[in-house]
Amino acid sequence: MTIASVTAGTLITEAWGNSVADALNVGRFASVTRSSQTVSNNSNTSITSLTANYDPDGWSVSTGIEVPTTGVYLMAVQIDWSGGTMASNKRIISQIRAAGTTYVEDDRLTASSTPNVAISGTGYLTSGNVVSVLVYQNSGGSSDVTVNLSAYRLQ
Repeated sequence: MTIASVTAGTLITEAWGNSVADALNVGRFASVTRSSQTVSNNSNTSITSLTANYDPDGWSVSTGIEVPTTGVYLMAVQIDWSGGTMASNKRIISQIRAAGTTYVEDDRLTASSTPNVAISGTGYLTSGNVVSVLVYQNSGGSSDVTVNLSAYRLQ
């Protein structure tokens, strides 16, 4: 999108504001889902084969959400453990990562009490960074997980 030049004293109307937001991808976001993935015991597992459930701008979303523009992003994930052997007093760790950095982590010891989690955090990401989810569990057997991941461009 091309933004026309502005002269001093020009009033920025809602139409201008939308044009600026569109040009910068501010307020844009993508959301992806993995309906079921098996997580082996004692294994830090990347959530893969994600499907876009909201992606109006065509961000790349196959292995995570690839951000199209450098800026500050809000990253949020909901993780639901949906089956398997979630024994009590076992550890569950959930992470949101991008470019090798962990931006948010939830670490629990009593898996059976509240194994499901929603976490979010912000970070400065460079164009092309991929926001991804890693999960870990040591319940003694495999467990299934469902994941919803979103990345929102804040500025």
